[in-house]
Amino acid sequence: TTSAKSTLIVCQLSLEVLKSNLLCSGSSDGVIIYIILVDSNILNCIKCSIKKNQQDLTNTSFNGHFIILTRYDPSNDQFEFIDPASPHEQCFTSSTNLDKARSSLGTDDDIIEIPLHS
Repeated sequence: TTSAKSTLIVCQLSLEVLKSNLLCSGSSDGVIIYIILVDSNILNCIKCSIKKNQQDLTNTSFNGHFIILTRYDPSNDQFEFIDPASPHEQCFTSSTNLDKARSSLGTDDDIIEIPLHS
């Protein structure tokens, strides 16, 4: 039998570290993905070109939502992510928008880093 070994490290990841780690993801060390808590009232998908909760423009309270961050594109300064609430397979947002949505009051900058080794 094999046993999985996991380590819990608590720290705060800056936007620059997320960019760097996702750029290096896919190298010989394997792939890294991040599960990130964001405020869905702030997060915008460039591909959809609409805010998710646009039906209720009066909703200004925190609306926690998890997304899966999969890639960073430095040429556009955009992150690719999977949104379980979106009908699209992939979504995109600017680094500025992601940072604002993940740093919103209520998120506590919650991030789970998942290394996927091949």
